[in-house]
Amino acid sequence: MVPYFNARQMENAQARLEKIFAGAEATELTLPEALKTEVEAAHQAITDCINENNLVQSADVQERLDLLQTQDSVMLFLQRVRRVVGAHLSHEKHLAIRAHYGLARLERHGQERLMFLLANLKPVSDELEDEALKLSADVLTTAETLYQAIQSGLKQRLDYKAQKISLRGERAALLAQYRHLRTQVYAFLMESMPEGSRDPRLINFGFRPSNLRRNPAATETVTVVMDEETPAAISVLEPAE
Repeated sequence: MVPYFNARQMENAQARLEKIFAGAEATELTLPEALKTEVEAAHQAITDCINENNLVQSADVQERLDLLQTQDSVMLFLQRVRRVVGAHLSHEKHLAIRAHYGLARLERHGQERLMFLLANLKPVSDELEDEALKLSADVLTTAETLYQAIQSGLKQRLDYKAQKISLRGERAALLAQYRHLRTQVYAFLMESMPEGSRDPRLINFGFRPSNLRRNPAATETVTVVMDEETPAAISVLEPAE
């Protein structure tokens, strides 16, 4: 399963690579040219991936909103057709012709159902012999236009979904590359800094010196001592090694 696109992880990686650039400038400690090139390329790739993901997410949201608006337009259109078609007939016959067009009852249908109702109007209209029960050319043109709008919107959303899945895979690869580069940069700093992991300049590169890292809290173990005269247990707390 392709993981979700975690934008914060990408932004953190982007910021930490920028921190490496800033650290090299602040400490005048120059990275090897090959490593510097890799870091710059990784930073650019992560930036591009973030920007592309933002564009795709924004476009997908807008397409979803456009589809909702189109759905509203289709519902209003079908309601109008439902009222008009066979309006000159008696109540019973009016209901019958509505049902024949598939418009006996209109609810808040989904996109695929609305597409079916729109596509159904023309064949039903064409098969009727009574000209008064047929739909006008304008109505059929509007039905086709609305059908195409929904179809195009759904296809576009599928395209955006495919792009987002691809970007998730790219994100996973870029984060793996970023972690590897951080390891390489740290290894270079360990070779270059006299104090090694305790060198305060590590902070400039986004690393925490070992003497500033939080030590895990000492756990406590319980020793049970049995009193010789009374078999009551006494708990004695001792710090872990």
